[in-house]
Amino acid sequence: MTTTNHAFNQIIAIDAGNNEVKLCIGSKLDKFCSAIADWHRRPQQEQHGPDDMEWEYQGMKGFGGTLAKIESEFGSSMYGVSKNHFEATMRILLALHRNTNEKEVYLAVGNPYDSLTKEVAMDIKSSLIKSHEIKVNGSLKKFVIKDVIVAAEGAAAFHSIPYTTELVRIIDVGSGTVNLISILRGRIIDIESFTTDYGMLTSKYGEASPFAIARGIIGDTSKKWKKEDKVKVVGGPAEIIAPFIKNHYGNTEIITPQIWTPDGIKFAPPIFSNVVGMYNLAMKKFSDLVQV
Repeated sequence: MTTTNHAFNQIIAIDAGNNEVKLCIGSKLDKFCSAIADWHRRPQQEQHGPDDMEWEYQGMKGFGGTLAKIESEFGSSMYGVSKNHFEATMRILLALHRNTNEKEVYLAVGNPYDSLTKEVAMDIKSSLIKSHEIKVNGSLKKFVIKDVIVAAEGAAAFHSIPYTTELVRIIDVGSGTVNLISILRGRIIDIESFTTDYGMLTSKYGEASPFAIARGIIGDTSKKWKKEDKVKVVGGPAEIIAPFIKNHYGNTEIITPQIWTPDGIKFAPPIFSNVVGMYNLAMKKFSDLVQV
């Protein structure tokens, strides 16, 4: 199946995380602060960071990125076990505005494993698959999202490494949740996979300690997982969490994601594991529709 307008089509993957949004377009990677906030007039127009964004979309106005994090009056980021909400949609649209001028986009996004039902996937797709017009920092862009894959976070990271039929346990540590995924012969074992309701930034005392998060993960997984299982750790805190996980699961390593591009395999930092896996899945599904 082909289209006649390859030059205006693009495959993009976006991980709309609660702390940072990550994007992958081939070897191009981007990440920025996830915060979204209501707009208010700022007489001094102070700059708070490199991710400052003032946006307008469907008659609404707001702040995004570092600007939203500082200038928010009613909270700056929505946490939870689902990304089926307006704030996640805005993170995705801001990522697209920052990184593409394409007219048509084929997109891969993620959602925590436990809440990714068919209904949730359809809701996320319906909010994205259409024409969008968004202005950011005075720059207006229009694009059409043609189709969307919604991948299970954690499981998506499996597709960022060479395929294996062996049992793999994936620990995907995020700011709002931890996805604990078991994969055998490339398929998720549902009874041994779940999403926690805690993450690095959900403690009322501030950022959780790596030891405390690792202890919670080990406590939650040790009922089903064996100490000798192969464990892969991904996410922004992977490097500080992995040593504590390895104290219990000796066969633990951090994933180094591999991006499949027409120019060969490119490597990325662990924080991009999910979005790289999403991109690789999207390449499989959509590559015959675009010029890559």
